[in-house]
Amino acid sequence: MLPNLALWLAALGAALGPVVDAARVPVTGVRTNPGSAVPLRLNINDMQAKGGPGWDLFLLAYKQMYEMSPTDQLSFYQIAGIHGKPYVEWNDAGGRQSDGWEGYCPHGEKNFLPWHRPYLALFEFGTWDSQRRPQIYHCPAPYSYPNSANSNLRSRPYKQWTYDALTRSRSFDEFASPEGGGVGIEQIHNAVHWDGSCGGQFLALDFTAFDPLFMMHHCNADRLWAYWTAMNPSSAVFSGSYEGGARFATPSGTTITPDSPLEPFFQTNGQFHTSRTAANIRNFGYTYEGLEYWSKSEGQMRSDAVRLVNRLYSPNGVSVAGMLSAKKPQTRYFVQLELDMAEVPRPCQVQVLVADKFAGSMVVMQQPGRGIMKGGFPIDNAVKEAGLSKLGREEAIAKIKAALKVKIVKGDDESIPIESVSSFKWELEDITYTPAAGAEGLPKFTNPNKHALKVSG
Repeated sequence: MLPNLALWLAALGAALGPVVDAARVPVTGVRTNPGSAVPLRLNINDMQAKGGPGWDLFLLAYKQMYEMSPTDQLSFYQIAGIHGKPYVEWNDAGGRQSDGWEGYCPHGEKNFLPWHRPYLALFEFGTWDSQRRPQIYHCPAPYSYPNSANSNLRSRPYKQWTYDALTRSRSFDEFASPEGGGVGIEQIHNAVHWDGSCGGQFLALDFTAFDPLFMMHHCNADRLWAYWTAMNPSSAVFSGSYEGGARFATPSGTTITPDSPLEPFFQTNGQFHTSRTAANIRNFGYTYEGLEYWSKSEGQMRSDAVRLVNRLYSPNGVSVAGMLSAKKPQTRYFVQLELDMAEVPRPCQVQVLVADKFAGSMVVMQQPGRGIMKGGFPIDNAVKEAGLSKLGREEAIAKIKAALKVKIVKGDDESIPIESVSSFKWELEDITYTPAAGAEGLPKFTNPNKHALKVSG
């Protein structure tokens, strides 16, 4: 499947580059009258289950888009090719400036979520919430897919990860990436690419946008960002600046700010979209359940977003009995990981084990190819299975540290010695966790303590 696609892309990219219609396409999403209702972006499984004219029209539109000429800028081929290969200019947005990765998409950067919002508006797909329904359907791939993919998806506590990302993060930077501790949305995104990969295409960044799961998966990441923004309106996007990685129109080391261009996506005024213009879904003519902004105040949207997040992702549910029974403070355990991406074969997983049982992993994607990657995730389930959760805090920490192991695993399941990665560091974190006291409350994370761990497999 993947080799054939690679040959097709290479041939079409070489042949079509000079003849693509170069008229600039502004990315606006669905246009409606100011103050009026806009369409809700729906869960793909709910759309299919409901059926009817809406589902039929969706399938017909997707089929028509797929069958458009590859020279049309709004064809499936052209839009999917923006992300990675065939590495050609799109939308008359300017020539190649990259000194490394030559796709347009930024990976491992703070503008990861903002860049994808106008990209998704070009396609306008439904969402696939892998946290609620960790299952994919048959694909013409070898071996045991989709059973192995479904097993992979069920092996991670995606629901807990999502809840932690939405409730523990204190800033957009922490929410969008795992650098601030805990779990970030891009880390969850990376893991789904690994677990749901159908024969490898969904995991290969050069080709991933050609996989039918891609747009649905990223629409869900966008959806979680929208809920984060409703819950934290003053932290809708990153602040400050950083040195970006290489992309088609951007050389590595470029200073990136919230006002930097998100090539190749133009606004109607002829200027590029930026992270600031992408931060508000009102600019793109859609919304999600609970975020009907034309009829709600900012406070109402925050309350509705919190209530929805608790209902869908809280491990304790939102019933009064469930909330009251779980409101007692408890100790939770996380691991925090760090390494230089240039030192490991990519893609790969950094797997953590407790008492020789899988506790979780951090996926290192193909891109970016260099720089420090940080990640973290809870290991509460593994600690409980090892019989360590009911011990006193100090005794539990000592025994968890002794029971922890780590290894790096490539896509073919081959392990590499952790000692060979000189940049690798990891810590155990214990933190006091107080569950939300009600459907409109949020949990509290207090008194965090980190403990350095020895590097050994």
